[in-house]
Amino acid sequence: MKKILWLASAALLVAQGSFAQDKLSLKVSGRGYIDGSQVIQNSDEHEPSGASISDLRVGISGKWENWSAKIDLGYAQKKISYKDIYLQYNFKPNSYARIGHYAEPLGIDYMESSGNIKFIDAGIVQQAFAPGRRFGIEYVGWSKGLWIGAGAFDDANFSNKRDGKEAGDGYSLTGRIAYAPIHNPGSIFHIGVAASYRVPTAGNYNEDRVDNYNCSLGTPVISDKFNTASVEHAKHNLRLGTELIAAYNRIAIQSEYIYSNTSRTHTISDLKSYKAWGAYGQAAIQLIGQPYEYSQSWARLALPKPGSLELAVRFAHVDLEDPEAGLGVHELTTNNGKTLQVGRMTNQLTVGLNYYYKPFLRFKLDYDNSHLRGMESFNIITGRIQFFF
Repeated sequence: MKKILWLASAALLVAQGSFAQDKLSLKVSGRGYIDGSQVIQNSDEHEPSGASISDLRVGISGKWENWSAKIDLGYAQKKISYKDIYLQYNFKPNSYARIGHYAEPLGIDYMESSGNIKFIDAGIVQQAFAPGRRFGIEYVGWSKGLWIGAGAFDDANFSNKRDGKEAGDGYSLTGRIAYAPIHNPGSIFHIGVAASYRVPTAGNYNEDRVDNYNCSLGTPVISDKFNTASVEHAKHNLRLGTELIAAYNRIAIQSEYIYSNTSRTHTISDLKSYKAWGAYGQAAIQLIGQPYEYSQSWARLALPKPGSLELAVRFAHVDLEDPEAGLGVHELTTNNGKTLQVGRMTNQLTVGLNYYYKPFLRFKLDYDNSHLRGMESFNIITGRIQFFF
């Protein structure tokens, strides 16, 4: 934590000293998530209940003429992590190009701030298939309900040196197009598509390349990844996504489907391409509040206003199982020493209650039921306090 504060303070002082004579605006921001989870049923796997500060962030953003920049660092699990760090040039109020470290435009909840999504966790579909933050260069523009974003991205571990044989995340080309012909308060209809071409890399580009997938149980307190797939001898990967958002008055729905196909190297003739997919649908109602609004700059639902009380339900399915590609049922040894024959399909039901008390303070309560084929269900209740400054 001291390192984050020191870095933020140093950046602020440098910026103030360098641009004291110019019209530079600076803003210091931060947030923290305090979580607690209770496992209420769990026969096959004895996961402990517990509490944690799941994320603590300090950031600085600044604007100067058409330029803007942001440095956002997180502290969780006793280590500092890079969040949004970029330099941006704003062509117009509704279009910009930027370079740095930020989320690729695939997966609605992974593109949005984690503090603004409707559940404590983005869900198993986003975990398994959405790329998240990586180093890249991107263009984004929007007008009259049309949103376009596309960029080129490289290894997320851009600041770490690797030896000649250590595999990396590789590079990708990712784009998203969304169109909302109706985007008035209380009357919203949005459709979108996204695609990503990805090439995992290894050290010398001749070593074995691996394409990894995983998802957890829906609570940040339990970080174990129970559903995993490691696709060896990967050549390249193509991911395709579709999305739907609609709202009427104080009721809203959202859905995404993501398909992934990983081709294998031609030297491995007995391994077929690996295919996986995931989808979710969610519905929300503001029990107390105003009609839902649309954020054109994000191409998604806007955050409910302070004082709103929201009830949300989501069902998600992830299928990482492809026996023809060599990734079917496998053995899993649980923490209590029990050996199970499990698949790679997960179903997750989440019910959430959100109270947007003040702009700087929100409360969330989630119930998650997660089921991995071959294991009994996990039932978890998680509460979160979110604070912002």
